[in-house]
Amino acid sequence: EWSDEVAGANPLDTIKASIDKKYSYLVSNISLARALNEKFSLGAGLNYIYMNDATKISKAFASSPATAGLGYTGYSISLEHESSGGALEATAGFLYKPLEKLSIGGVFRSGTEITLKGTAKHARKGLTGAGLPDASVESKYEEKYNYPMTYGLGAAYQLTEKFLISAGFDANLYSNRKTNVSYTDPAAPFLLDNETSKGHWKDVYQYRIGAEYAVSDKLDLRGGFYTDPAIIDTDNITLINTDQYSLNAFSMGLGYKISDSLNLDANVSYAFSKKLSKDDRDYDYPVVSLRTGVGYSF
Repeated sequence: EWSDEVAGANPLDTIKASIDKKYSYLVSNISLARALNEKFSLGAGLNYIYMNDATKISKAFASSPATAGLGYTGYSISLEHESSGGALEATAGFLYKPLEKLSIGGVFRSGTEITLKGTAKHARKGLTGAGLPDASVESKYEEKYNYPMTYGLGAAYQLTEKFLISAGFDANLYSNRKTNVSYTDPAAPFLLDNETSKGHWKDVYQYRIGAEYAVSDKLDLRGGFYTDPAIIDTDNITLINTDQYSLNAFSMGLGYKISDSLNLDANVSYAFSKKLSKDDRDYDYPVVSLRTGVGYSF
């Protein structure tokens, strides 16, 4: 969320602008795994990915009496949109134990196309002098979002009976990502144009390190650090594009074994971004995330 107020060309004029951007996603997983022998296991499953995307942007110019006397009485522009939707992606993985204390694992996620449906509104007033008549449009719209294919590889080593360390990486193939937006209201193109955006996304690699300490037979404590590079170049910095930030994150969590078959997991992480600067303004993007999980062994 961001808002600001500055003076216009006439110091008595004011320009107010605000942006409220909300973006979230929820990933639910169901999977099955089977040990083929003492050293090698395979697994497969499905992820259901649910996304919500909402943006409110407004800008208003308020003229002073002196400026109003010249015919500039002020203007306002606003844009709102909110959409949500979900889709399934396939997952597969393996676990290999070449040594008693060493485990190596890998995972593949197919990626998917998520159809987001919602409503968009756009209004403007006071710009007739610039050849733009007052107008207000509301339309249903559909956005097709390409969720990327990913794969990862990691290893864990049991240093002692109670202490385990791990490291790994994930590849996120964003370079083929694109977004298609279409509006259903026939009047919408007057202010809301259909678009297909290929963007300037790129493939990125995340790196992770972590550790786990067994407090008891039932409770494990975990901590870690990971990197999350920006998936687009920062040549065109904007306030609402969260893909432009490179993040570093610390995480902590726990695992609790309810029974031999059932266990619970919870994790919280805090990510901070490198500040970006444009037009004497600094931008950053802190992120707090929470993950929970339930595992059952047959």
